[in-house]
Amino acid sequence: MTIRSHLMLLAIGAVLPVLAFAILVSIVLVEHNRTTFERAATDRARAMMTAVDAELHGSITTVRAITASPALAGDDLAAFHAEAQGILASQPSWLDVTLLDPSGKRIVSAREPLDAPGARVFDPASATRIVAGGPLAIGNVDRPDPSFPAGIPIRAPVMRDGHLAYVLTALVRPESFQDIIRAQRLPDGWISGIVDAHGNFVARIPARPAGERAGAAFRTAVLRAPEGWYRSPTVEGKDTFTAHERSQFSQWSIGLAIPTDIVYANAWRTSWLMGIGVVASILVALAVATMLGRRIAAPVVALASAARSIGARTHGVPRVDDQVHEVNAVAAALREAHVAVCERQQLIEREKDALREADRAKDEFIAALSHELRNPLAALSAASHILRVANPMHPAAAEARGVIGRQTKHMSRMIEDLLDVSRLIAGKVHLQLETFDLAALVESTIAAWRAADRLTDRIVSVDAQNAWMTADRTRMEQILSNLLDNAVKFTASRGTIRIAVARAGESVVLSVGDDGEGISPSLVMRVFDLFVQGDQDVGRSKGGIGLGLTLVKRLAKLQGGTVVVQSDGAGRGATFTIRMPAVEPAAPLVVSEPMPHASAPRSILIVEDNDDAREMLRQVLAMQGHRVCEAAYGEAGVQLAAQLQPDVAILDIGLPDIDGYEVARRIRAQSTRPVALIALTGYGQPEDQRRARDAGFDVHLVKPVSVERLDAAIASLVPSSPALLPPELSSR
Repeated sequence: MTIRSHLMLLAIGAVLPVLAFAILVSIVLVEHNRTTFERAATDRARAMMTAVDAELHGSITTVRAITASPALAGDDLAAFHAEAQGILASQPSWLDVTLLDPSGKRIVSAREPLDAPGARVFDPASATRIVAGGPLAIGNVDRPDPSFPAGIPIRAPVMRDGHLAYVLTALVRPESFQDIIRAQRLPDGWISGIVDAHGNFVARIPARPAGERAGAAFRTAVLRAPEGWYRSPTVEGKDTFTAHERSQFSQWSIGLAIPTDIVYANAWRTSWLMGIGVVASILVALAVATMLGRRIAAPVVALASAARSIGARTHGVPRVDDQVHEVNAVAAALREAHVAVCERQQLIEREKDALREADRAKDEFIAALSHELRNPLAALSAASHILRVANPMHPAAAEARGVIGRQTKHMSRMIEDLLDVSRLIAGKVHLQLETFDLAALVESTIAAWRAADRLTDRIVSVDAQNAWMTADRTRMEQILSNLLDNAVKFTASRGTIRIAVARAGESVVLSVGDDGEGISPSLVMRVFDLFVQGDQDVGRSKGGIGLGLTLVKRLAKLQGGTVVVQSDGAGRGATFTIRMPAVEPAAPLVVSEPMPHASAPRSILIVEDNDDAREMLRQVLAMQGHRVCEAAYGEAGVQLAAQLQPDVAILDIGLPDIDGYEVARRIRAQSTRPVALIALTGYGQPEDQRRARDAGFDVHLVKPVSVERLDAAIASLVPSSPALLPPELSSR
């Protein structure tokens, strides 16, 4: 008899019939109760939503009637103010009756004297819809002033000769809607709330503050469907089933939540009774299982002993013979598993060796990175001290400024290498392909290195023949620069560096060779791996963090190319060869005139929450003759832009209150004259650039940015005369 037969008998004799029946009945009962509650709650939610819409219709009808006031027709604001006070006294559910001019400024409030200064407008978005031509607007709960209770604006236009003269607003008390909920006489424990179009509570029982955010699950359900039923916790964390209904008229929603313990109460009572029956059945089944267990216990114990022997190298798995066929089959499988585990252990040991080697390379990289960062930081610290104590005209101060510039560029290059490797590994590098002559790129790069004295006293020979390719020009320059940097680093003074470019068949070949230290045979196969570096002295005089050649290989592969290295050993130099697909020469390009730099002073607004960065940028721009104002928060920046109407706004994206995208949109919306917007941020991915364009930015610059680049951006965006505005600015 097989084990399956024993187990089937045990299951059938124990709990299967009773358990199956209990589960079936419980499921049917629970589903029936849940469906009953769902229908009842949905019907009540529809009725409550109808009552809410009726209440809103009543307020709208009254507001529309007020728009026909003779005082408004005659622009007699004093008379209308008195009339509005009378109306407010007759409407106990209203907080205020206000009048806005077409610009959105409040000019009359029934609660305040006529000459009282205008306060912030409740829910400005609803006023904007009226100004844009809407027939009426039901606003959302708002409380712009903490000293004033929350209110719901209901707005209607006051038209004159087909044009908007005023925006009339009735500010409704949110508490007035609680009466609608109370009128339903909900059972104990039920929860109901009215939520506006923005997902904020208008009224709720049990009470929550008006304007508080409704639960995320409720807001998601309302967005998904105008009517529905779902299960989730309330804002207090109580587990409930909720029926919701959204009004097509006001876009408000009603939620009716029933605690799950109420929904399942009857089902749980029945389930307990069934559970008692199941327990009794299990007790009977245990007696049967005891008898059958004795029959199968002995071979199972033998199998357990065999299983514990798997992987033991001193002895194999003991044999197990039994009358049960499955036991014998498992024993044979255990012996096979023993062989597989032993092989796996050997493989794990080899993998551990590889991991230890990778960990050693990681530790060396961290040590190299620490060394390479501390060196420029030490130089920067010393230079900053000199600038604090020395006369600006002293030679030491000039040298300190040069040190700061050089070390800042050095650290920027290291950080860019780290970021590039991260983006390459994640597959987030985007190429800007163009067709160009690699020889011209090589010659211009070498000329730039010579001008910057980066080749020091090395002898550099260049053999560049025309070789056209389609690739990312910047990434190819980065490949060449990394190879040059590697050659300079490992070539002694007066050593020779050879650069050659030529077309070979269907390929463009770039080679960079030197007669320097060379590469040992053990390192040739790993020289392009992450964190791998050649031997260096304790002082790390050659510098580097072991990423340059990794970038070279990955960037070449990303563009369809290959890279190989050849070295005859230590002390015999090395040659790196890049092969890329070749293309036919492109048509001659028309070179445009360079952008002029800013010459005339401009009015510039800076919005940056980092105090040091903001102050340094302000001083740089002020030294160039610009008129500069600054703000540390987005809201403050929007207000300054409205007051000053600057020529240029330089905005950070990550601000503490509202982000730079929203600041840009608001400045664009409120500006009465063209304003150039520059995003200066640490977010530099293509998606960040797209979001900046969509928000209205003219230029997207990534920190840190050079003064020359910023100056060129300002010059390209702000012409010397308004008549010369570029089309993309004049159209905004």
